[in-house]
Amino acid sequence: MNLLDFIPSIRNYRYISVFFERLVSRRFRDVRTMLRVPLPDMNEANKEEDYGGCNFAATVTLCNIISGISVTISRPPNGVGTGKAFKQFLVEFYPWTEDTEQQKEEKSKILYDFFRNPLMHALGIHEEPDYQISCDKRPLTEEGVEGIETLSPTRPEWLGPSLSGADRKWTLDVPGFYRDVLYMLCNLANDKKQVSDAEKRFSKGEIRWR
Repeated sequence: MNLLDFIPSIRNYRYISVFFERLVSRRFRDVRTMLRVPLPDMNEANKEEDYGGCNFAATVTLCNIISGISVTISRPPNGVGTGKAFKQFLVEFYPWTEDTEQQKEEKSKILYDFFRNPLMHALGIHEEPDYQISCDKRPLTEEGVEGIETLSPTRPEWLGPSLSGADRKWTLDVPGFYRDVLYMLCNLANDKKQVSDAEKRFSKGEIRWR
């Protein structure tokens, strides 16, 4: 998988296109493979084995992509910390179905506080008790993966929302999350000022602003 095939406008930016090819595309390829496991023949050949579905590994990798882009290509207008940059990036570019800015901010905070931080630092354990998160995933066929990579504004009927839940219990749908992070990068690429400013920084060797 090469992200430049999905976001051809990035090819107009020499340094960012190299960044995408060498760093971002490779991580998407990893997740793309994870979306397909466990493959049927794995279970048939080793029925006594319990193969994992890479649910958490895929979620962490996608969160890592968001974190990385939020401190390199995307840059908030005011100096902020990495956590705030992560959430602002989601508010501005993630394809939320929520209408209001407040709703987008709330969902972005949930992704950061309940998924990104606990999974990166504490095996998914939240610092407060009674919080429950799950990263749901079922193995997809190659056709299924391609179906969520069409990047149509309308989601496939079988693909649920990437984030659902309430209060202290939240579920992340990994295939939906994959689709929405990919769509988020397309939205970022359409922001010519952000991408042009990043290209200038990259050309000077300034990759991370934070």
